[in-house]
Parts: sequence; C-alpha cells; structure tokens
Amino acid sequence: MYWINYRGKYVHYKVLSPGQRLSVNTWETHPWLFLDHATRASLVVLNKRVFLPQYIERDGEPLPVTYRISIPLYSLKERAIQALLASLGPDPRPLLAQLPQTLRHELLACLRPVRL
Repeated sequence: MYWINYRGKYVHYKVLSPGQRLSVNTWETHPWLFLDHATRASLVVLNKRVFLPQYIERDGEPLPVTYRISIPLYSLKERAIQALLASLGPDPRPLLAQLPQTLRHELLACLRPVRL
C-alpha cells in the first residue's frame, strides 16, 4: 500500500498479506494506492484505484471505518496479459524481445503503469 504525498510521489507504507488488517490514522485528503505485491497490478477500494478515505463521526468523535482491498474487474485480455507477465518471472524484458512487436509493446505498457 502506498500513500500519495503532496508532491504526487508514492510513499511505500506497508505490505499486507491476504486477510491481514491494518489500522491507519489518515485524512480525507490523503490518497492511497494499492498494488499486488507480486504482479504490481492495481487493486481497488470501493471500486477506485486511487482511494480517498471517508470521515465518519458520531457525537463529534471519529468512527473507525473498515475498507476491503480487492481485485478490480479485468477484461479477459488484461487477465491474459497479467498471467503471461507473471509466468515470465521478475524481469520479463529479455523474453519479450522474442515476441511480435505489437504484443511486445502492449506487454511493456503493462509493466510501466505505476512509477514508484
């Protein structure tokens, strides 16, 4: 999970395991981004890739809110690209050189959607 700071830089915050919970004090103006640790694929909270927490209070006191991080709905093409990239290992660039140019460009574009 990453907090996007006021300069637009991604600040690594924590790696969560599946099912793990984390309590974070944050503000409504703090954007968060969640990526799959292995594939770097974007995850979503409330169907949003960039999540802004919501402030909820009762009797003037802030209430804790639980959010679920989930996998977005991908097209079959997106899922196929993710599976192919995952099967190629941590640095697939040398293997991509052997693919047709059109496919290579599409796969390379998937490797750089998020700059950290």
